[in-house]
Amino acid sequence: MMGQQDPLQCKLFYANLNIDKRIRIDHPLRKIDQFIDFNFVSKEVKDKYGPNGNVSVPPPLILKLMLLLVFYNVRSERELMDTLPERLDWLWFLGYDLDTEIPNHSVLSKARKRWGVEIFKGFFERIVWQCVEAGLVDDTLIARFFMYKTVYYHKTTFGLEEVMRQLIRRMRDTQKYKLPSAGKDIKELASDTKLLDFTDGYIDAKINQATKSKDKVISTMAHAISRRQPPRLLKEVSIFIDRSKESMKHNAGITFRRRCQNELTELARKHKIPLELFLYCETKPLTLEKRGSSFTFDELQDKDFIHDNEIIRVFLDKDEPENIMDIPYSLLNVLSNKALLIHRLYLVAPATLKDNKLQQIKTDVNDWDS
Repeated sequence: MMGQQDPLQCKLFYANLNIDKRIRIDHPLRKIDQFIDFNFVSKEVKDKYGPNGNVSVPPPLILKLMLLLVFYNVRSERELMDTLPERLDWLWFLGYDLDTEIPNHSVLSKARKRWGVEIFKGFFERIVWQCVEAGLVDDTLIARFFMYKTVYYHKTTFGLEEVMRQLIRRMRDTQKYKLPSAGKDIKELASDTKLLDFTDGYIDAKINQATKSKDKVISTMAHAISRRQPPRLLKEVSIFIDRSKESMKHNAGITFRRRCQNELTELARKHKIPLELFLYCETKPLTLEKRGSSFTFDELQDKDFIHDNEIIRVFLDKDEPENIMDIPYSLLNVLSNKALLIHRLYLVAPATLKDNKLQQIKTDVNDWDS
């Protein structure tokens, strides 16, 4: 008999709810909680707090919040605090219950200001080093690095980052928003206590100020960033080619780039959209990297070692294992001489742009790679 779900009726009390039982045994935060000591920080920053005044968030919790921010690639401290009540694993890691009051998003920036940037950075580095010593690096940092590389090539994230770069450049060039304008200015800022003022609130205020700009390009880009609205992808040309000089000079991506250079001005004029809102982007060539073996021959003879490290051995009528990328006609050998190139054309769409107009623009650029 098919079951039916009853409508949800919120309970006032959960007598048998235990957050710890809701967190799986192999959860990475369990390993971090087991092996990493966060309590050292309380003694280190004791002199930064006075005997009177409001009670602060405990320093160990500050470091745990910072670790969650980096480990889960949360975009901002504000988003971290907004997401926290929805994540049982985060609440458990912080020692919070379902009804615990969530701190304001400003606690991290206030801690940086109170402790000092160098001290704050040093504490976090000590946490990372503890992860290394506890053997947690493979499960955490390497995975995080891989996810960063994957997200970098994702069209939505890549497009938003390009909008942000263009917006900052334009805001800086107007000299109205008091953003650092040169390498020297940035170096001075990085070594100055003013760096402590670069919080989420500071950035949000600058973006909000830019949304009111009389410059249509700046205001449109600022609205897109403030609303987390990615630019519209008009066309993408992905090519998988040989890494020879000739192939890199003549391909569909190069054709697409040239037509963008030659025809975008007319396209913008035709549809009455500022040319600067069209963004042409290229990702870095994505290739397979050939590396030497990090294992000894004796290790490769150990069946347990091979099983634990999921190693694939390849022998070609010889005693020594062959590098799989060197085997002629193997898939990896073929791919090692190839590169993935991605060319994209975005439009930071004004709020007044209709869907039928967007589709017409996409149609106009559809054959630009030929």
